Amino acid sequence: MYAPDRHHKIYSIEEWWSDRWNPLEYWALFNFGESFFIQWQRLFEAVPKVCVWWMSNENSEYTNFVMFSKDCYLIASGRNNERCLYSRNVRDCINAVDCLQVNQSEDIYEVIACSGCTNLTHSFHVFWSRDSSYLYFCEWCDNCFWCVNLTNKSYHIFNKPYPKEDYILELKRLKSMDPEELKSKIKTHLLSKPRRALNSFSNEWTATYDYIRNSKEIKQSSFIADCENISYSFEQEKSHDLQDCCMGWWGNQFVYESVAIWMNEFNDAFCITFTNSQSIYYCESCYNSSNLFGCVGLRNAQYCILNKQYSKEEYEILVPKIIELMESDKQWWEFFPPSISPFWYNETIANEYFPLDKAEATKNEFNWSDYENPKPEVSKIIPASKLPAKISEIPDDIINWAIECSETGKPFRIIKSELEFYRKHDLPLPHKHPDIRHIDRMHLRNPRELHDRRCEKCSIEIKTTYSPNAKEIVYCNECYNKEIV
Repeated sequence: MYAPDRHHKIYSIEEWWSDRWNPLEYWALFNFGESFFIQWQRLFEAVPKVCVWWMSNENSEYTNFVMFSKDCYLIASGRNNERCLYSRNVRDCINAVDCLQVNQSEDIYEVIACSGCTNLTHSFHVFWSRDSSYLYFCEWCDNCFWCVNLTNKSYHIFNKPYPKEDYILELKRLKSMDPEELKSKIKTHLLSKPRRALNSFSNEWTATYDYIRNSKEIKQSSFIADCENISYSFEQEKSHDLQDCCMGWWGNQFVYESVAIWMNEFNDAFCITFTNSQSIYYCESCYNSSNLFGCVGLRNAQYCILNKQYSKEEYEILVPKIIELMESDKQWWEFFPPSISPFWYNETIANEYFPLDKAEATKNEFNWSDYENPKPEVSKIIPASKLPAKISEIPDDIINWAIECSETGKPFRIIKSELEFYRKHDLPLPHKHPDIRHIDRMHLRNPRELHDRRCEKCSIEIKTTYSPNAKEIVYCNECYNKEIV
């Protein structure tokens, strides 16, 4: 995950987790005449980095921040998955391809923010549904196409019920329509149906952003599930009392201003990529540890400062003195400076949610990368526009060809398991590079911005992620529920 133009020492996964090296050997004695962050940066740059972060996976080398998964390819942030491809934020899924923020689902394609679904394609914010396509904000549905805001429905097309035999005939007729005409019909149908002000489902209605489920006391946060007392955070589940945290799984408590807090963290702050630890501060890639301050790459450690081992008594005397120095330097209670990051701003997912150009990023002390991966040399390449429209006409040897992206011209490949998936579900080959497909999915979600609007049914004031200039009809939660029941 580190660009070739960085100077960090990179280890393979096997080497990094092995006993063949000892991160304690990179220790430094704390210097009270120098800034903490300067000392920490030297340590951070000296300690070897793992090439990608994952554990307990099988045949899933090309994944990052993934655990307990098998036969996965180019997915990021996931666990307990099998045969999932080109997706992000995937949990407990089988055969999820080109998906974003999905869990407990099987055989899904181009799906966003869905849970408990089977054989579902091209859908957004759908729960416990199956054998359907192009669903939006639906629950407990089956055999439905191009439907919005349905619950417990079967054999519907454009929200209209059909007998099973007529459903099949009407579906066949619509699929034979001119693609642009059908696209226009879908858009008109979508805009005719109301949207919930916030796409969240909470036990107590304290949600203030989209994608919050079974949670309470949630403030300015999104993609939160089964949580309590979460503020200014995103992508957290089965945890409580977190603030300013990004990306976490289960069992985390009392964590502040940290990133990639995977599981079972307690009383930690200002940390990056850590798990099963407690009372650690300003640490990176530390696991199964406790009582660490300013450490990098430690495992099964305690009472260390800048990777130097101390006794419990020494540690408890020294840490308050370091905090006092940091307070005088206005560094305590502050996260690491962005200039320390080994990832430049335009390489990170931050740029997907809060896009900046190079000048803006530099002004805010973020680094910016001008590095471009060299274009792969391929012997056989076909423009996407020349691919057969029907998957039945695609030859087996397409896996030996590169496809030229219809949007960027960048080549990409089809792998064997991917081709099998498209054939199983009678789906055409994609025409765009996986990176572009991901960007397209991201654009389908509302930005992380809250707007003041009025419910278009009862006129009550509401907070919503839909812009006042958006064309969607937006209802308050009460009016929306009355409409769709």
